[in-house]
Amino acid sequence: MSVAVLGSGLFGIAAVRSLRRSGLDVTWLSEDQAPGGLWRADSLASKVYPSLLMITPSGDSVFRDDRSRFGDRFLRWSEYAEYLSQAMPQDGEVRVFGARVRECVPVEDGWEVRADSFTGKFDWIVNATGRNNRPRALAVPPGGTAYRHVHASEYRTLSSIEGARCLVVGTGQSGVDIASDLALRGNEVDVSVRSGSLIVPKYILGKPVRAPRSGGLARRVTSPVKRRLLRLLVGRQEEWGLPEPAGESMPVVSDLFLHVLRHGLVTVRPAVGSLRENDVLFADGSTERYDVVVSATGYEWTLPHLPAGVQDSGLLLGMLPPGVDRLILLNGFRCKGAAMACAEIQADLVPRIVLGEIVPGTGAPLSPERARVGFTGADYRVYLAGLTSRGRGRTFPGSPGSRARRSSPSLPS
Repeated sequence: MSVAVLGSGLFGIAAVRSLRRSGLDVTWLSEDQAPGGLWRADSLASKVYPSLLMITPSGDSVFRDDRSRFGDRFLRWSEYAEYLSQAMPQDGEVRVFGARVRECVPVEDGWEVRADSFTGKFDWIVNATGRNNRPRALAVPPGGTAYRHVHASEYRTLSSIEGARCLVVGTGQSGVDIASDLALRGNEVDVSVRSGSLIVPKYILGKPVRAPRSGGLARRVTSPVKRRLLRLLVGRQEEWGLPEPAGESMPVVSDLFLHVLRHGLVTVRPAVGSLRENDVLFADGSTERYDVVVSATGYEWTLPHLPAGVQDSGLLLGMLPPGVDRLILLNGFRCKGAAMACAEIQADLVPRIVLGEIVPGTGAPLSPERARVGFTGADYRVYLAGLTSRGRGRTFPGSPGSRARRSSPSLPS
């Protein structure tokens, strides 16, 4: 059974590791020259900048076999990039690196993959090309703007800017990190807030804040009791102009953002109404002029190399596009907390799906809203268990098990 894995970031690395352990014939394709994905400064998908800080401790960010390797600390991004590049020494799989995949065409009993200087036929494709591949930026006037406007994905191009008047749009993880970094480099920074986020420091009572594998602080701080405790420890963020967080919002982890707010280095502004040629119009009707505007407004998932009929919504098990044979889409929903948790769960399932040992259950496909809200690793296990434990399992087109195997699977531990 031959499998092409597309993408060399975290999910691609995890998938190749799992497939290789299962003895399958693996060809690994990537436009980059080495594994690591967006964490590598030389990756075509890179979003790192010199002062970038990781938000998940090492024990949650590395593969399960390595969880005691670094202690319970936060790695530097460059250290993590080096770890990922070494987590997959070449051993049996064919690597086609430095070759962008241009097109994947369904053929009899499989797929033809067409990349730069490479064409090959495979029984299965595992797509791991990443979720954050098309920036979702604010609309700009037809004639452009007098100030510089970039998406957060391009922030590394601003790493030397100082003494500028800046606006950061959004208070998700990228927004608070970029606002903090700009402020500490001597820029005058405003941050535009549309909805509240719960800002949580990296350590509470000496312990790293983490998204749980099976329940933990990052989840529990959203309860009313834990929010009161958090307010006792770090204060009420509403006092600094931030809206009350939504009840189910995932915490945003930052030691620096409340610090720069409290010291007057960042000013909170309302939601942006529109970007105009010379200034920014806010939702309350006020206007301000800036030298730089950074849109920390998220991403869209695109699959330009796959057939137009392949959709990223309605995924069975959160991985399988309905009605499409022999194709697995990894990282098809927002993974809250450490992405490694979701990457390892999905990687464990990949060879079992390819070999027909596991089939989708009878539950509903993953809805677009659920994919947007996302899962922690622990939540994803619960979701999968619910789908695969309801009565008799259902095979999907193209699976070897579709002709012989009709039982519900157990899930990886």
